Amino acid sequence: MTLEYSSDLAFTPAVKAIQRQKGSREAYSRMEQNGGWRTAISDDWTAFIGEPNSFYLASAIVVTVEAWDVSCAKHIVLRYADDQIVDLVGGLRTRIRELEAALAALKADQA
Repeated sequence: MTLEYSSDLAFTPAVKAIQRQKGSREAYSRMEQNGGWRTAISDDWTAFIGEPNSFYLASAIVVTVEAWDVSCAKHIVLRYADDQIVDLVGGLRTRIRELEAALAALKADQA
């Protein structure tokens, strides 16, 4: 498949017509003129895909990538592994214990 822009995979002529109607075509056109979406998977994404907690593959799967892009973070819920949550929450738990102790001391002084 020969494409002028990598985004032509997602933006068919019909989609581009709707983008023109809705006013977003100009922005996507600038994106295309400035290189568009990536067409090769980067080393960091290769590592991420290979992490055991990212994907479960029962058998080997071969994928041909024509184009890809990182989706808008505004619409993607962050996903953390269990060990990341423990690290993130550990400091908060320590701070809560400190604050609870300080509050208990203040209450004891007032009694």
